[in-house]
Amino acid sequence: MDAAEYLRRKQHFIELLELDPAARERALDALGADDPVLAAVLRRQLAAGEVSVPLLDSTPQSLATPPQLAHYRLLRELGRGGMGQVWLAERRLGEAAQRVALKQILHGHWTEEDRRRFEREMRILAALDHPHIAPLVDAGSDERGAPFLATAYVEGERLDRHCELHGLNLVARVQLACQLADAVAYAHRQWVVHRDIKPSNILVSSDGNVRLLDFGIARLLGEDAITASGCSQLTLRYAAPEQLQGRSDAGVGSDIYSLGAVLYELLTGRSPYGELTDGKALVAAILSHSPLPPSRVGTLRGLNRDLDAICLKALRKEPQQRYLSAEALLGDLQRWLRGEAVEARRGERGYRLRSTLRQYWPWLTAMAAAAAFLVFHLYRVEQQLQQTQRERDKAKAAAAYLGQLFDAASPSETKAGTLSAQELLRRSSKRLLEQGDTIHGMGDAARGHMLNAAARVMSKQGLVDEAEPLYRRALALWLKNPAPPEDDISDGLHELGAIQYGRGDYAGALVLEQQAIARREAMGDADSYVLGVLLSNAAVYRLMLGDRKGSRADLRRAAAVLKANLPGSRANYSVTLSSLGMTELYLGNAEQGRIHLLEARAQDAELVPKRLPGRLQIDRGIAAGLRELRRDAEAEAAYAQVLADARAFYGDTHVEVARIQHSQLQLHLLRQDWPRALALIDEIRALETRLLAQNNPRLLSLQADRARIHLAHEQWAEAEALLAAVVAARGNAFAVEHSSVDAERTALAYARCRLQPAAAAQDVLAQAVVALRERPPLPHAWLALAEGWLGDCSLRVASER
Repeated sequence: MDAAEYLRRKQHFIELLELDPAARERALDALGADDPVLAAVLRRQLAAGEVSVPLLDSTPQSLATPPQLAHYRLLRELGRGGMGQVWLAERRLGEAAQRVALKQILHGHWTEEDRRRFEREMRILAALDHPHIAPLVDAGSDERGAPFLATAYVEGERLDRHCELHGLNLVARVQLACQLADAVAYAHRQWVVHRDIKPSNILVSSDGNVRLLDFGIARLLGEDAITASGCSQLTLRYAAPEQLQGRSDAGVGSDIYSLGAVLYELLTGRSPYGELTDGKALVAAILSHSPLPPSRVGTLRGLNRDLDAICLKALRKEPQQRYLSAEALLGDLQRWLRGEAVEARRGERGYRLRSTLRQYWPWLTAMAAAAAFLVFHLYRVEQQLQQTQRERDKAKAAAAYLGQLFDAASPSETKAGTLSAQELLRRSSKRLLEQGDTIHGMGDAARGHMLNAAARVMSKQGLVDEAEPLYRRALALWLKNPAPPEDDISDGLHELGAIQYGRGDYAGALVLEQQAIARREAMGDADSYVLGVLLSNAAVYRLMLGDRKGSRADLRRAAAVLKANLPGSRANYSVTLSSLGMTELYLGNAEQGRIHLLEARAQDAELVPKRLPGRLQIDRGIAAGLRELRRDAEAEAAYAQVLADARAFYGDTHVEVARIQHSQLQLHLLRQDWPRALALIDEIRALETRLLAQNNPRLLSLQADRARIHLAHEQWAEAEALLAAVVAARGNAFAVEHSSVDAERTALAYARCRLQPAAAAQDVLAQAVVALRERPPLPHAWLALAEGWLGDCSLRVASER
């Protein structure tokens, strides 16, 4: 039996195993009508699989008990195969901790040949050091001699799912393919052929970078395969023709073919050979059929004949007709991204000329641009005249508002000193709204400027309820103008967004900020200081709504814009870097977050005059980053320093002091230093009560932290009572970041499962953990704890049955 026939039988066997007995029998009958020999073979194999063999059916002790390895703590199983298991594990060396994917060969289920293959994977990974290949961290054997290896854990999405879920455009997909080709080219330079390139072995991490995994069936160039059955481990859909035929020239060219198959799917969303599910038909198609060009089956905008040529060259049947190296494939993809001619179309008549014209088209249009410059210049002169008129309107509006302000005060009140500044502002606001659109016979634009100036003064004095209708009236007047002042409109929308944010309406704030950004962009603004500020604010609103990745994207763009406007934008650039650092902490990228926070501190240090409040917030974030990295001693020292600085600046009774202590409390909880944690909870509670009485939402967080200590001491009833009150008080009005509420609900579900183990309680806890996985809390260690709670609850429920 050749390799292709083996793969065909294997494909059918796996599909039949997944069916229930009745459906399996119907499928075998249908197959028998087409291929009675294959159907008979599969019936015998399935029947043999149902025969009980006590020695094989028993569960070995080595499988029942997870492996015990020094310096490793297993968190959960990631997967298993015929030869081994893969665990998510925490590798600890002193105070340092690192998450790894730990792969171990199963005790008693491996042959010497399996061991050699496993050890070869270790040697191959040890020789590879590339940013797009998951690196080897550790390797060895346990006390019973079973080998293991640990690679850096990549928290990400399969390549194909990542593209689909995030709706990536064509350029973004090709850029990911370039990263993959670069990794494969590097492996080939190290004389390593992967032999199993497919989307499930390619992850895209949260920072948008590709990571190539699983070199389990890789081999060194010039090295014989360990067994002839290596092709049984291939994935049929991505296997090259020479691999299916078991040919000796299945080397670098096979990886290039697999790259072509993956690229085809990224461009079209389907296999080069359609949706064939029958193994025999799929093998036949791979060996003899030519795929349709991607541009004929894909729907992505921008698919063209250049990409068709690149993809189809990689998928040619004979290895020598494909790209000679992964570097060559990478080079053509990069040329496509730059708009240059691709080598895959070399020799086509007229192609080079068309590509050259397309590449240098800007030079050919230079004369047309020069002719248009005169028209543009005249337009700019007209714009400047209009701007001058607007400035006159603003000056006139400001003078008129001063008159309105003092008209609202009687001489007797002014002389007696009985009229407060805020009352004077309220009266002027009321008069402006009552006068409507008849203020001193001004035009709409000037009246709008006057109302806007009044609203800005109100906002600065904290009179947001009085400021909001003034902002809205100003916007309405401006929008009536045939040539509305777009910069003023975007500024008004921004101010309204800040008011909504202060009220806790994060969704409303984000809508207004996005409208302001759209106005700026419609003006042609792509890099102004004002746009950077708007993007930074929108990011904060997104974060409060739980959209962490969207927040990070806005912050990255804001940081780039503000950096381009240094030094004038330094204060906002520092704040934006600080927000970006905290967002990275929420996303689990503690080291990257700390880097941004340190840069924020460096920028803040350049400001004159100094802004100690901003620096204290940055320092609190830096301490939190050290805490997330579990550099506990450094984190404790950092918290002590920032707390001392805050007290020296604000005094002992200030909300920023309370915020720092809340963050410091999480460090004590992580270290399980219960006495210090309890003492700090009492200290923070006293301070928070003095600041905001009993409706302070941070008091609920303290109550949840106290409940966490009860859980650690198995005081289930006490923990349940505290957490039930917290969750009920939260309701649907999130006054904290969403994940904190998810963590509280998870802890409550666990307490209830321990009080009354039942399937219903287990289901509630499982749903809570799913929500927590989607949006992990800060500190991130609470997610690992919640995973352990779910396993404990499951065991308790099972023991009650």
